[in-house]
Amino acid sequence: EFTSGDCSLSGHYGYAYVDASCGMSQLIASQNTICTGESTILTAPAGAANYLWSNGATTQSTTVTAGGTYSCTLTPSQGGACSIVLDITIAEYPTPTADFSSITEICAGESIDFTDLSSIPIPGTIVNYRWDFGDGIITPESNGAIIGVLQTIGNYQSPSHTFTVAGIFNVELWVQSADGCEDSISIPVTVNALPIVAAPADQTVCEGVAVTLSGAGATSYVWDNGVSDGISFIQGVGTVTYSVIGTDGNGCSNTDQADVTVNPLPVVSAGPDHVVCEGVAVTLNGSGATNYVWDNGVIDNVGFVAGVGTLTYTVV
Repeated sequence: EFTSGDCSLSGHYGYAYVDASCGMSQLIASQNTICTGESTILTAPAGAANYLWSNGATTQSTTVTAGGTYSCTLTPSQGGACSIVLDITIAEYPTPTADFSSITEICAGESIDFTDLSSIPIPGTIVNYRWDFGDGIITPESNGAIIGVLQTIGNYQSPSHTFTVAGIFNVELWVQSADGCEDSISIPVTVNALPIVAAPADQTVCEGVAVTLSGAGATSYVWDNGVSDGISFIQGVGTVTYSVIGTDGNGCSNTDQADVTVNPLPVVSAGPDHVVCEGVAVTLNGSGATNYVWDNGVIDNVGFVAGVGTLTYTVV
């Protein structure tokens, strides 16, 4: 109601001009829905002399961390008779808790099976997963079977991932609810390098000569074909490939091989026995090999005169 005053002579009209505007008075939230653990900022219209929120705040804006209906009493400078009360409702959705289990130490080239243990309060549901294995391989956000991801098989709730190189990798699981609430967890996984196992150099020996094979580069060794590391053995004629598995202190293993070739002994002949008269030269010739060494000073294929009697000559 407006009253205009005029002069007392009443000789002319008096005028009053009033500018007025009408707008929606409402509370505004920085976000009208929040996930458990999040917050939102509530702001009342400007211009009031005093503010009183239902949570006790007396500023134009207040921060709340839970869902519910909040009200604010706005009092103008004219006093409480002209106060208005505004309210706003904030929806709160449950936040999932990301979690998974797995072994945390393996050898390079091995795989780890992960098991999703994430949870969310009812009535929330988890609808999306993403795995970051820390070695540069990340799954897309999805659920169900994992398809087309390098070194990874299985599904999003129980994937199996192969780590090809050594290092410490932080494996992260991210989960999202149907309401868009998110959580993640990261667990370090240690991938130990494989030992550089070395078998000895290939060996070639003659029949009947013992051979010893000893591995290097690890802490324990297991050979095939019945061979024990560092213990000599006699192999039959021919070439045999021996494989060794070396295992280091981390339980990681690697392999190497060595060939052992056993050549047969030559069938050496000293020739026929000789009977000669005193003073007659005798020539002894070995056969079946390439080099011959006689005892008693005899040279192969070189004549000599033996003394009276019977002597036995041996050729190698």
